[in-house]
Amino acid sequence: MNPISIIYIFFRQIGTAFIFSLISIGGLFLSLTIFPLIILFSSNTDTKSKRVQKTLHYTFRIVTAFMRILCLVKLKKVNWERIDKNGGQLIIANHPTLIDYVYLVSIFPQLDCVVKSDLWDSIFLKGVVRAAGYIKVDDPATFKTDCLNRLEAGRNLLIFPEGTRSNKDSLKPFKKGAASLIVSSTCKVMILTIKCSPPILMKSQKWYNVPPKMAALSITAQKQLERREIFEENEKLIKAQASVNTYLWNYINNCL
Repeated sequence: MNPISIIYIFFRQIGTAFIFSLISIGGLFLSLTIFPLIILFSSNTDTKSKRVQKTLHYTFRIVTAFMRILCLVKLKKVNWERIDKNGGQLIIANHPTLIDYVYLVSIFPQLDCVVKSDLWDSIFLKGVVRAAGYIKVDDPATFKTDCLNRLEAGRNLLIFPEGTRSNKDSLKPFKKGAASLIVSSTCKVMILTIKCSPPILMKSQKWYNVPPKMAALSITAQKQLERREIFEENEKLIKAQASVNTYLWNYINNCL
């Protein structure tokens, strides 16, 4: 590798460290300053979470702009005219890299997210996920009800059905949460597929293992799901959920 390439990679390693610091310290800063003010001057929980999510939206737009300036990632949105701008849709996507969440929030001004409970205990991010009203996926007592209430209120809800980042070369098996919501509601369902080439921040990939060139993150709006394509209305719940789960996994896998 020639000296110029080594310097370029080192520059992008520094940039990656800066972005991680910006997200972590920025999340803590917002949790200690801006979010308490939003909570104080919001009349109800719904208003509070929407204002926090919009703040995150603009914050992550700044973060993603830095990522482009630092030659880390460029974004490509495909078929975005298929997205319903009126909201009220369940958004289902694969999860190849740590940054796809950041980009999705930078795109949608309002986006409820289903997250793992360990984020609720993170020093840097627990204030963010709590103030934004995100939903814990591993709380079976409230998960489904909370998700359905958000969708019925006309809000966008994001689920990564793998539950964590994809394997390096394949999708993980899908958990049943997204399928359960599709079977139990009449909400709009939008399928997104996400690709990152060359790969960065993927499962088991160290943050400093940056590729020799700028990564391209492609987010494609594939289709709005038609329930009648997958299961019958009078089908038993468990069978219908299994049918939906299999369909989603096959559909997304075939699009990647």
